[in-house]
Amino acid sequence: MNKKSIIYVPYYAVDTYQNCQQKWKYIFRDNMKTEAEPSLFEHMVFSDTLSECFLCKIRYGQDPDIDMVMKTMQKYLKDREDNLQVNWSRYNRVESYDRIEIALNIYMEKVFEQVEPVEINPPWAIKIGDYKVGGRVNLKLANGVYLNYSIGSKATAQSSLDKDEKVTAIAAGLGVPFRFVKHVSVLKSKPDVDHKFTTRTWEQVNLWIQKTKKVLKQMETGITYPNIGSWLCDEDKCPFWETCRFDLENEL
Repeated sequence: MNKKSIIYVPYYAVDTYQNCQQKWKYIFRDNMKTEAEPSLFEHMVFSDTLSECFLCKIRYGQDPDIDMVMKTMQKYLKDREDNLQVNWSRYNRVESYDRIEIALNIYMEKVFEQVEPVEINPPWAIKIGDYKVGGRVNLKLANGVYLNYSIGSKATAQSSLDKDEKVTAIAAGLGVPFRFVKHVSVLKSKPDVDHKFTTRTWEQVNLWIQKTKKVLKQMETGITYPNIGSWLCDEDKCPFWETCRFDLENEL
């Protein structure tokens, strides 16, 4: 008797399904391609650049100078521009580049030296029934804490981080006790790096696993509905807005 194969599901797919089933259908079932928002472009270049700089720190035991950081940033600016179809229609490309540079400068100045990484982009995964849900976290630190970094316009509220399901999912994949730090290079009138710490317990992880089992079962049905009550269900926020409206009107 053949053993049933395990299906890998990226955490992003589970998260997308919970936010909007119809968007999940367009991305993961219909394989529809859309333009990337500049905010995603900024985050990816920022994250790619820092990951390479931390890899340098692990390999050579020293922090890269700011010239090397900027050269690395330029490499990923080109790489992401070449591989992402970025929607610049409502945004200024130069301003976006400047935001990434400011975010990297403030991170290198205020945080980088204190971070002691031992592994870059370690994978995590958890088997749930016939599925394996997984992803990656930016860093594992020497003290056993895991770290993600990002770029944003405001700091993360502690209450939001304590309830963040992605953090709970990572804890499920990596094991409890789990300690996690989030760094956000906040771009405001006076740029700064927001630092937040959180933990997860087995009780929190088990609740997430039970919930995710139900989500995966729902995904199996193939039945999807748009989340029209969400603040993200908007012409300016959802790349599938027009397609979704057309599909809804033709189903009536």
